[in-house]
Amino acid sequence: MSEAHRFADLTPLLNPASIAIVGATPDPKKVGGRPIRYLRRYGYRGRIYPINPKYDVVQELPCFAALDGLPERPDMAIIALPADAAIEAVKTCVAAGIPALTVYSSSFREIGALGEAREVQLKAALAGSATIMCGPNCQGVANFHAPMVAYFTSGLGREDVPVGGIGFVTQSGLFGGLLAETCVKRGLGLGYMISSGNEAGIDFSDAIVHMAADPRTTVIAGYLEGVGDLTRLDEALARATARGLPVVILKIGRHAEAARAALAHTGAATGSLSDYEAIFRRHGVIEVADIEILYDVIETLLCDSPRPTGRRVAIITNSGGVGSLCADQARGLGLDVPSFLPETEATLRTHLPDFASPRNPVDMTLQPFSDPLSLGAHVRAVAADPNVDVVLVFVGLNWLTGQEMAATLAGLKSSLAKPMMVVWAGGDPKGAETLRAAGLPTFDGARRALDVLHALTA
Repeated sequence: MSEAHRFADLTPLLNPASIAIVGATPDPKKVGGRPIRYLRRYGYRGRIYPINPKYDVVQELPCFAALDGLPERPDMAIIALPADAAIEAVKTCVAAGIPALTVYSSSFREIGALGEAREVQLKAALAGSATIMCGPNCQGVANFHAPMVAYFTSGLGREDVPVGGIGFVTQSGLFGGLLAETCVKRGLGLGYMISSGNEAGIDFSDAIVHMAADPRTTVIAGYLEGVGDLTRLDEALARATARGLPVVILKIGRHAEAARAALAHTGAATGSLSDYEAIFRRHGVIEVADIEILYDVIETLLCDSPRPTGRRVAIITNSGGVGSLCADQARGLGLDVPSFLPETEATLRTHLPDFASPRNPVDMTLQPFSDPLSLGAHVRAVAADPNVDVVLVFVGLNWLTGQEMAATLAGLKSSLAKPMMVVWAGGDPKGAETLRAAGLPTFDGARRALDVLHALTA
């Protein structure tokens, strides 16, 4: 690998044996106090050194006046100081040979000329050293496998985030917090969360390479404004996809207003959209247009269910009106709602009531509410049709036989040759729990399911 494309070793950043917090505070609601609270709450097993000359004790830990008073050189230093003081702290840390830095401080490149000058000083302090830096203007890093949570979003402070295979890198710290909350609500396991900020040190591509190299990572996701080196991004994505890892990216900056906002946010120049799209296509990146779709795609990829290989969707509902709506929404997204083969329709007629529709979208009427097992026959029939790539089952407001219907769908999963997605709208929520536990992608609305299908097959 050429020197220009060498990626940073993020081990001291994401798996440090000791951490200093420069600008530590006793108040866990403040930026300088939150990482101490989270490190301890999530069970960090290393040593924590608060640094602030104002205090002798911070959150029950001995507090030191300066770095040179520590009993050891920490692996990482978190810097939670105003911008000019942060620059001096970075110089001190580099001189001390600290391997990794996380700089929360803002008012750098994102604010214009004055901030750009400050960021030049940060880079100059790092130049020629072995120290790596995340930031500035970032919310930190977290490795839930370790565990090591040095990310200051309030989204980590309510309920503990479950540990799992999601690796997430974001150029907006807020999206990391939103993902953490989503993981708690949906029971999704999060492994890494990296807020790269202005990327004066390590960048989006470094994070992808590190997460892809960890066998515990099963899905990589990211919020991307822009990168300074598209060749590095290309190579990083190649490493991830070589491992067979799905990569999901929300790329903003598609329009002039968004590009200007990105420049003001992290100073990211978003570059040519066509260049990004070419790289994404080359590596099979799943691109999404909305943060909620990002979360839904991540959850779908974590399901023990095959990915759709095409855009031809069979729709089965218990409402003719809902079926028509689903078909309109599918076509509006560029998905196909194909006609079934005559033999498929004939098979459906043998199981459906006379007043039901065997055409796509299939209207089962209320038949499966009184006969839940009939749903299995309908799904098997349409899944066997060669014109169909994926089956979308819509179940609405079933409080009477919801568990039986969910068990029927769950039992079909291993025997179907085609992927199945389920919309569980209202009704007994235990049905949706049964479906998710079986590894079936399950949604509370048809548009959400169709948006995911669109993203997975674009």
